[in-house]
Amino acid sequence: MCTYAVVSAGGGQLWVEPERVYDIQPVPFSPGDRVLLPRVLLMNCVEEKFFLGGPYTLDVSIKAVILGHAEAKKVKILKMQSKKKTRKRQGYRAPFSRILVDSISVIK
Repeated sequence: MCTYAVVSAGGGQLWVEPERVYDIQPVPFSPGDRVLLPRVLLMNCVEEKFFLGGPYTLDVSIKAVILGHAEAKKVKILKMQSKKKTRKRQGYRAPFSRILVDSISVIK
């Protein structure tokens, strides 16, 4: 049983644990698809095993399920030029994908 791992996914690094939900940058998979996260940077197990990659570990498998795609809360952007009476208001909603990490295991 592995307790946690650090994964490079969606343009960032995530500390992932089994049976937890995470939001990452959008991935080109449909909801319900099972994916394998290949870029594992490090992993820690209960049996006092610690896998550290250089840069990635090859002995670790992380399985996840795509739960869906959504957009974050709107970020409001206000641009103003002083002494010109110019104002511009915009909004942006960043897309993300929600994943559920099924298992972290060692490939032997």
